[in-house]
Amino acid sequence: MNLEQLIEKHARIMAEKMLEIAASAQSEEDVRHAVNTFIDEFITKAKLKIRGRHEYGLAGGQLDSKYGGVIIEYKYPHGPDRITEDAEAPGTRKVVEQIQKRFRDFQKQEDIDPSRIFGVGCDGDTLIFVRHRGGKFELEPPQPVTAHTVERLLRALVSLGAKGMSFTPEHLATTFGADNNLAQAPDTRTGIPEAQMKQKYPKTFAYLKRFEPQLRQRRSSSLRRLMETGAFYSMFAVGPYTLAPWKVVWNRIDTKLQGVVVAPGDDGTITLCQETHTFAPMGAREEAHYFGAALNSAPADLLVRSYSVSKGFASAHVMEMLAIPKFNSINELHQMLSSLSHRCHEAAAQGDSDTVVALEAEIDRAAAQLWGITDDELKAIQDALGEM
Repeated sequence: MNLEQLIEKHARIMAEKMLEIAASAQSEEDVRHAVNTFIDEFITKAKLKIRGRHEYGLAGGQLDSKYGGVIIEYKYPHGPDRITEDAEAPGTRKVVEQIQKRFRDFQKQEDIDPSRIFGVGCDGDTLIFVRHRGGKFELEPPQPVTAHTVERLLRALVSLGAKGMSFTPEHLATTFGADNNLAQAPDTRTGIPEAQMKQKYPKTFAYLKRFEPQLRQRRSSSLRRLMETGAFYSMFAVGPYTLAPWKVVWNRIDTKLQGVVVAPGDDGTITLCQETHTFAPMGAREEAHYFGAALNSAPADLLVRSYSVSKGFASAHVMEMLAIPKFNSINELHQMLSSLSHRCHEAAAQGDSDTVVALEAEIDRAAAQLWGITDDELKAIQDALGEM
């Protein structure tokens, strides 16, 4: 069983058990003990180098639980401070404020970059996730405990790890180290400054220095401008999206819109795309398959074919035309599209073309619901594609 399969299996079991515990819990401690036990079991099975620390002393208070860069505040599901799906409810607001304070305390007392922390509020019934990116807090709506939401928690445990370094494209592209393949700073879109590279990564700088003459001979005017104002190893058209572990990829030069979900390898290997491919970076498997299903649907295909016929048939401009709603893990239609795409990919990998055709028809119907397209309109779309 690979890591992806382990996450999916453990999330299903853990979600069921969490709901059972929440229903019978007599205290916050009951929830905390049970959930931490499930997390510890996952860490052991996944062979992660993370040690849970509980009642962690911080700024004169105590953080309930800390697993590397993942911090968790628990609440009693039947008390006045319980977390609900209403973001404005007193208990929900209170736990968010508590988590945000933890971010600031870690930055002040332990000099930990807030972007390396993933905050979680949990009462067994509901989960809420808090992050800090781009200098501001990002709060996701409170969500019920399901296999999908528990997967988010488990993936955070995997990605942040013992070092508290988030395995997000932003961090991979920010720090050139063991978990990164680029010497590029995403904010300036130039190479990491040479002085910084010499100090922090002297061996890397020495290696790149060997090829300075060849790198300075690159003829692209865009690259030459970058090298004039930045490091000689600067790259063009490279950003945080380049190292996204999950992507939806499709051919830029084609006559039909057809994308595929690309996942990270079992060892964390990230796929990089050629210039002839267009791709959209995704946050996780569910989001990628949802987006892929909408992209591969008949309505999306006909829309793009109706206006684009050049070599740039499916360049990034298609995203300006396709109004694909942002993925919402608690939206049943979004979950359905994600599941259909996942099943379709599995069937395609097994060479089961009949199942692929049947699933594609289901995806078309679900996508029609997404965009408010009637059955008659969908049939007209499919007939038009059949005549092309």
